[in-house]
Amino acid sequence: MKKISVKKALIILSVLAVIAIIIISAMARGSKDLNEYTTITLERGDLIQTVSETGIIKTSDSFDLSFEQGGKISVIQTEVGQEVEKDQVIAELDHSALDIRLAQTRASLDIANANLTKLRTGATSQEIAIYEASYNRAKSAYDSSLTELETYQKSLDESIAQATKTLYDLENTGAGTPTVYEQALDAAETNLENTETTYQQGIDNSITSSLNIVETQTSAINNSLDQINSIINEDDYEDYLSVKNKTYLSNARKSYDEAIVLLDQTNLNTPKVKAAPHRDNVKNLLQETLDTLNKTYLSLNNSFSALENSVTGSAFSKTTLDGLKTIINTQIGIISASITSTQSAIQSLDSAILTYDTRVDTANDTYTQAKTNLDNAITTAKNNLTNVKNNGDQQLASLEGRVESANQSLFVAQAELNRVKSPARAEDISLYQAQYRQAEAELNSVTNQIEKTKLKAPIDGVVSKINFEVGEQYNVGRVVATVISETEYRIDVDISESDIPKVKIGDEVSITLDALSEDVKFIGSVSFIEPAETVIQDVIYYKVEITFDSANGNLKLVKPGMTANVEITTNEKISILAIPGRAIIDRNGDGKFVKTYNNNVIEEKKVKIGIIGDGGMVEIISGLEEGDEVVTFTKEK
Repeated sequence: MKKISVKKALIILSVLAVIAIIIISAMARGSKDLNEYTTITLERGDLIQTVSETGIIKTSDSFDLSFEQGGKISVIQTEVGQEVEKDQVIAELDHSALDIRLAQTRASLDIANANLTKLRTGATSQEIAIYEASYNRAKSAYDSSLTELETYQKSLDESIAQATKTLYDLENTGAGTPTVYEQALDAAETNLENTETTYQQGIDNSITSSLNIVETQTSAINNSLDQINSIINEDDYEDYLSVKNKTYLSNARKSYDEAIVLLDQTNLNTPKVKAAPHRDNVKNLLQETLDTLNKTYLSLNNSFSALENSVTGSAFSKTTLDGLKTIINTQIGIISASITSTQSAIQSLDSAILTYDTRVDTANDTYTQAKTNLDNAITTAKNNLTNVKNNGDQQLASLEGRVESANQSLFVAQAELNRVKSPARAEDISLYQAQYRQAEAELNSVTNQIEKTKLKAPIDGVVSKINFEVGEQYNVGRVVATVISETEYRIDVDISESDIPKVKIGDEVSITLDALSEDVKFIGSVSFIEPAETVIQDVIYYKVEITFDSANGNLKLVKPGMTANVEITTNEKISILAIPGRAIIDRNGDGKFVKTYNNNVIEEKKVKIGIIGDGGMVEIISGLEEGDEVVTFTKEK
């Protein structure tokens, strides 16, 4: 056998390789990827992860100040924003009555002291006469206070009975003569029912008329389409019809077929609408009928144009052509009138619906307002009954106190009279000494009560709120003023459960305030994360406290109650690989993948991701290399 030289073998192998490359290239061109890809070049950069929220600035020390007793505010000595010192008076209640009592108790103390002195020296006849007069005055004052208490009790009982009856009449619709509010509500309810019945009848009449019109127009459409079909689909007319311009015949057949489809749909829906003749269903059926009429009208016009462009012959005389034109022309007139009639039916139904909705809405608004007026009247009556009882209790307590005070004064006057008429005894001296101490205690009590009418600052600070004006009536429990410390502020924000795992104590926070320019920024940090959740509208949040950095130089611009916009930096990576999140494909548990487009070749690579930063960028830990062309969007051809 003849051997092939090495040189010839190399040449043969080279030729075969070239042929193989040509074949592979041809196959590759035959299966060319026609999709369009949007890519980005993977580069290193910085990635920041933040959480943004809005909160309210609060002060660490805030005191809501209230009086211990009710009364009329007579003095307000400060204003909002004013700096105050500890124990500085902010406001006062009217204590004119207490001032009178203070003068009386001071006089009583002086009298007790003088009586004690007199007791030791003995009383003269003139002094005895004075004590008798004092006793008589005390007796008269006591009797007067009892009469006043009994009179007021009777008046209070009558006021409570009247307020109770008013509330009962409002809450019990069947009790006695109805109130004006109940009469208005009954009238509004009757009017609403009558309005709904009256104008629903108009809709029902329009629906009945519309269904009759649909039946009439459907019959007219059937007749017109039969006439069209007998012309455009007649085999004997094929060689003559629309010979001059076949487009008209084609259009006529097309519009005819479309009209048939619409007619079938109308016929299908008609019995359904009759079974459930809701106004919207009827309106839709009318619109379907109108669409079918319009399509039939178009088919008639196209058929007439086809006849206009037809030629006559032995099998298709001019008489036949003119007769067909007359038929089509007649149907055009019928369908045109049907279109007008159907449009009028739609307008009539729309008008009936609009009238119903407008009148019923107005009647319903009247009913709602009447109901609200009755509810408000009941609330007012309840509040009035409560106020009558509360004010009555306060006044009774005051009158009972006056009776008790008058009784004590009478007792003292009797004892004093007895004392001056009797020789001084050791026990009398002890009694007068006790009376002196009693007068002294009463003086201290009144002085203390006057002190309680003065509202004082508990700390050095600033008045942030004053909720009353001079002359207003104050009830116990309400806040008169608020004093805050200007030493430290914080921001409370609610972070959602999806973001709270990212936040940790010590995270740096950038702060801007709605009240200031966006250029004015403050630095703070996360100082506290509440472990318990807070539910707001069925969403889980966690309260996070942010404190201002003491290095901020313009904290005097910050005020409690301002709205603060915070941006918490929760993570930051420097010089890493990151891609848009939309480029990542999740394979349902098999991992995450990214498509690359390098050298016109699409390759899917499995990746490991890190943090998710702002702007939807995701850190790539492994799986890609710097410079890769990453596919972010594919437009399929």
